[in-house]
Amino acid sequence: MTRIFVAKAVTVALVLAAIAYSPLSAGEPTVDEDYNNEICPVMGNPINPDLSFVYEDNKIFLCCPCCEKKFRKNPKKYLRILEQEKEAAGEDEW
Repeated sequence: MTRIFVAKAVTVALVLAAIAYSPLSAGEPTVDEDYNNEICPVMGNPINPDLSFVYEDNKIFLCCPCCEKKFRKNPKKYLRILEQEKEAAGEDEW
């Protein structure tokens, strides 16, 4: 009986610790801000500063909501575009 109680107590403590340290509990995901892009990597249009999403801990700005779906279908392609934009702008602007 004591073993069952201890096992349940440990399980509850672990679950509570996981929830407390979860990035979701903070409300905002942790982001690296590596891609503070001004041009949408999908359409090539100026970004909407209120429209972004997090991909692999990087906040990526887009021009319209449909671009996120396109980005997620081929992320490598669009990450290359972001890297090229970053190199062209120079590191001081990023």
